[in-house]
Amino acid sequence: DIATGQERELCSGEGNRPFALSPDGKQLAVLHADGKDLVVEILSATSGPKREVCRVRGSAPADVTWTPDGRHLIFSNGIDSTVYMRVAVEGGEAQPIGISAPQDAQVQFPRAFGALRVHPNGRQLFYVARGEGSGGSETWVLENFLPKVAR
Repeated sequence: DIATGQERELCSGEGNRPFALSPDGKQLAVLHADGKDLVVEILSATSGPKREVCRVRGSAPADVTWTPDGRHLIFSNGIDSTVYMRVAVEGGEAQPIGISAPQDAQVQFPRAFGALRVHPNGRQLFYVARGEGSGGSETWVLENFLPKVAR
């Protein structure tokens, strides 16, 4: 609290802990490494109790974002072989969404992704693709990346 100087820790731990605030501002999605697993957790943005949403192979947490409806999280699970995955906020098995950075040196493709954001319409995924070394970066948009929702 800026006015009182009082601090409140919501979560802690070693290493990189990417997080994203939910569209309604009530929850935080947090990624962290646990051995050879990447753990996705959700916690209250004010009180801090957390719950595990899913656990996948990939010990390098890189980025996480919410879908605009607040029902799913999209996250990346590594550095050398980055794959974006989607999981329901209620939990369950994370599913790859179709973009990845392969390790094949013959393929001219970005080696890492970052700055992941979903457009408010829920149909476009924006991300930054970074090349190897000082190869620079490019901003990309992926359309129609999520399955159609039954109404």
